[in-house]
Amino acid sequence: MTAMFQDKASGGDIRAVALVLNVTVTPPQLEDETDAIEVRIDHQDGDCVHVFYPYVRTDTALSVASPFASKGASFAFIS
Repeated sequence: MTAMFQDKASGGDIRAVALVLNVTVTPPQLEDETDAIEVRIDHQDGDCVHVFYPYVRTDTALSVASPFASKGASFAFIS
């Protein structure tokens, strides 16, 4: 998938791209790992950020904690 994004980016067909993944992370405010939705955003101007939305899912409910972000590494706009 990233090879396709790199091909599109080098051809000038896209200016930004985002990947959405289900991951396990340790949020900065917690000590334990938790499930999270991660959104990796990469832009042609060189900005890349990973935004995490921690969550806990039960049979009857979904609880989402405060999101947090970190600087990411480019996966599409590689020079």
